[in-house]
Amino acid sequence: MDRGADLKRAVDELFGESAAHALLAELPGVESEWAAALVAVGVVSIEDFMALSKEALAAVKGISAEAADKIQAIVDENVEVVEDRSDVPIEASPNPPMSTSAPTAGRQ
Repeated sequence: MDRGADLKRAVDELFGESAAHALLAELPGVESEWAAALVAVGVVSIEDFMALSKEALAAVKGISAEAADKIQAIVDENVEVVEDRSDVPIEASPNPPMSTSAPTAGRQ
């Protein structure tokens, strides 16, 4: 499963197509220093941030562990991710449908 594609679809569904590229810096509470450090490594949009692994975020110069936690909390508070479950197969019903050709009670 492609997590980045799932996140993009979730953001698109939640905010519409244009919001997929909503700037992380526009979220309330994101400090300009954090935004600048993230932009320096190519993380501009909310989608970009959500696609980062914890390891990649920890490696961003200028983003402390505390800042990373605060940014994540801001994103969690302001962005609702809706999982795309279209790739999950539908399971067969344990009770198969009744046959329409079976005789009904009282008929001969």
